[in-house]
Amino acid sequence: MLLDGGIVAGRRIVDREWIRQMFTRYSHAGNTELFQGQAESYGYGYQWWYAGVVDSRGREHPVWYADGAGRQFLMLFPELDLIVASTADDY
Repeated sequence: MLLDGGIVAGRRIVDREWIRQMFTRYSHAGNTELFQGQAESYGYGYQWWYAGVVDSRGREHPVWYADGAGRQFLMLFPELDLIVASTADDY
């Protein structure tokens, strides 16, 4: 749904503008000390972290991810049309 602009089975369930705003980096190395020393692209939006993941061929892929407790996370790779979810437990 998020990678499809808020549409599920041909029906819009989330406003496209909200998704655009949600995946905007509002905090990043250019405007807050929290990200000092991080890559310029690294940042944070509406409850989503943004980073680049480098694959074995050295290509960087943008990823938005939500990070939970106990290795629970959701990663969205828009340019790869890929979603990775983990419900692992590390307690």
